[in-house]
Amino acid sequence: SFADRFLKSDAELNLLINNAGTKEACVYTEDHQELALQVNHLAHFLLTNRLLPKMKAAQTARVVHVVCDAAYDGAVDGDNLNPSQDATQEAVAGVSIERCSAAK
Repeated sequence: SFADRFLKSDAELNLLINNAGTKEACVYTEDHQELALQVNHLAHFLLTNRLLPKMKAAQTARVVHVVCDAAYDGAVDGDNLNPSQDATQEAVAGVSIERCSAAK
């Protein structure tokens, strides 16, 4: 994977910008989660955590998560993780993931 190759390289990681996204509503993956949730949020969280050793080694590394302004208007419903049903919930999930990453 990209993360494995990068971790083995001599390159420094000073800035990671998580900006991938999709609007594919109601498309589900084989593990029964919505594609938009996985691409827009879970993938960012996974990549950030995989690359954390390189960022810590750089000491001044920063992570930027790009989300829409709806992220500041709602909450995540843990009983319904299908973001196409609530765009605000999807955006809030992104901010929640960013806060979890920042804590590390």
